[in-house]
Amino acid sequence: MRTSLLLSFIALACTAIATAADDLYYVGFDLKPIYGTSAVVYANGTLADDACIEGDESYKDTMRKLSLDSSTHRA
Repeated sequence: MRTSLLLSFIALACTAIATAADDLYYVGFDLKPIYGTSAVVYANGTLADDACIEGDESYKDTMRKLSLDSSTHRA
């Protein structure tokens, strides 16, 4: 539940940023094994840390599974 809440919050934050600014901007996400963060960099160089949310056990379990060698795909 908190994982979907995290992703919903990030999507909502991006929507709010998109409607509030007419300038060029970049949105970045960093999903760590324990938490996720987002930030916005505007064309003028301003950096806005947007969110840092700790994942619940479901999120942490998913990230652990994704980090296993058996989860890698060699193309």
